[in-house]
Amino acid sequence: ASRWFSSVENMVKFLPLSNMSLGIIPTFTVFLLTTAGHWDHQAKLTHYAMSLFNPIYGLPGVMIFIGYVQTYSDPSAAEYFMSPAVAPIILAPILTLLLIVRLLRREGRLAANSGGGSDGRWFWHRPDGSSGDGGIEIADDEGSVGDEDVLAEEQCIHSAFLAVPPGDILAVESAYAVACHNLQYTYPAKVSGNGPVQAVRGVSLGVKRGECFGLLGPNGAGKTTTLALLTGELWPPGSGDVRVFGQPLSSA
Repeated sequence: ASRWFSSVENMVKFLPLSNMSLGIIPTFTVFLLTTAGHWDHQAKLTHYAMSLFNPIYGLPGVMIFIGYVQTYSDPSAAEYFMSPAVAPIILAPILTLLLIVRLLRREGRLAANSGGGSDGRWFWHRPDGSSGDGGIEIADDEGSVGDEDVLAEEQCIHSAFLAVPPGDILAVESAYAVACHNLQYTYPAKVSGNGPVQAVRGVSLGVKRGECFGLLGPNGAGKTTTLALLTGELWPPGSGDVRVFGQPLSSA
């Protein structure tokens, strides 16, 4: 998942705990320093550092130093804005700006390495159609792209369907409970003026007997439409072949 986590699951487990720690530990530390009496200098230094480098500390830090200022005086509104209580409000945007600059520089390097930047897709998209997130790839009009597992699955299905002579269902039936080859479907244009939407574009997959098969993809990738075509809920497809235990779904 990243240089720090071996998997997305580990990252999801760790991040909530780290966020809680970043919020609770610095806040409790600063609170103890301010109430100790003779640690005022250390409390302010810690407060300023957390205000700059820890965005989760912002609101608790403001509340702590509002109470700290009120303990020793009855400040006016102007004096509040001259006190350490406003440090998170002033310093947090600096951290945000630094993170944005780092993100832009990183995306710029990725785009430069992939040859991007000349067609208006410098930041979010690369010339090969990928979204730049390292995992999800977007198909273009000239063909499909995918990772090695997807391409291997497509090749297996393609070979299985080519091996089936006309009228023979045994070859596919022996391998897959459900299979589709080059499945395509386009929703027609709506009355509202929206044009046709190609929801499924050349999907080839097979589910073997007893297999637990996962169909993954971002919103709008066509997962629901594909399942509707496999079950016959949406029929007929624009093109392609669907078989259930070797039998064409059109004859079921």
